[in-house]
Amino acid sequence: MAPVSIQDHNAWLTKATEDVKIVKILLKHEDLLAGAAYHAQQAAEKSLKAFLVYHTDHIKRTHDLTKLIEECIKIDFSFIQLLNFSDTLNGYSTYARYPDDWFRINLEEAKQGYKAALKIMAFIKQRLPKSE
Repeated sequence: MAPVSIQDHNAWLTKATEDVKIVKILLKHEDLLAGAAYHAQQAAEKSLKAFLVYHTDHIKRTHDLTKLIEECIKIDFSFIQLLNFSDTLNGYSTYARYPDDWFRINLEEAKQGYKAALKIMAFIKQRLPKSE
């Protein structure tokens, strides 16, 4: 097996795809919706980082999708249309991972996060060369 590099955009997309598959499984379990939301955010984050890795030699160490999208906009202005998805997903990178009396996610919210992640991934895959 060839070594995988953090600078390989396909490696980031592979990890994003794994997160999407995890979301699909977790959505079937009412008690695991926070995990589904977290992995939806992760799929979006890793997809954005794939785009940035392909186009730059540096990516920011952040979970903030808005910041990542803003970096992508500097390369391709059409990424501006993804900003509304960052509002849906951004909080899931932290709130979904830790105990919080105020954070509750229902099935509809988890499904919206899943759909947002899929849209971001599809958008990015259209702007990257096909993996070999």
